[in-house]
Amino acid sequence: MHIEESVTCRAPAVEVWKLLHDPARFTEWWAGVSRVETTADGATLYPDGQSASPTRVTAGRDGRQVVISCLMTDDVYIWTLEPHPDGCRITVRVEVADGDAERLSQRHAGVLDSLPRLAAAAEKAG
Repeated sequence: MHIEESVTCRAPAVEVWKLLHDPARFTEWWAGVSRVETTADGATLYPDGQSASPTRVTAGRDGRQVVISCLMTDDVYIWTLEPHPDGCRITVRVEVADGDAERLSQRHAGVLDSLPRLAAAAEKAG
């Protein structure tokens, strides 16, 4: 099961990339993430009211994607950046590994809160 959402950002893609690829900056834009501890290959996220979530952050092969994988649930967030006349287009695809509809709904709500925050943080930084 998956969901996909997009937003247009007025900042260059490089500013969005910096926010997506640096787990220490997740609290600036990821709704509900109150604390992050970085690790060698990712981070441990501390979502509000939930247990710690070990996470891996990798760059996609084409240089346009950042993949954030939850190591406990195998949920995957694939963030794709594309050129747009106004800056860049940010698309996120969230894949819930076990088909848990309730968790997918929760992830969808989080994405809807986080996408505009990510765009605003990138615009502010740029």
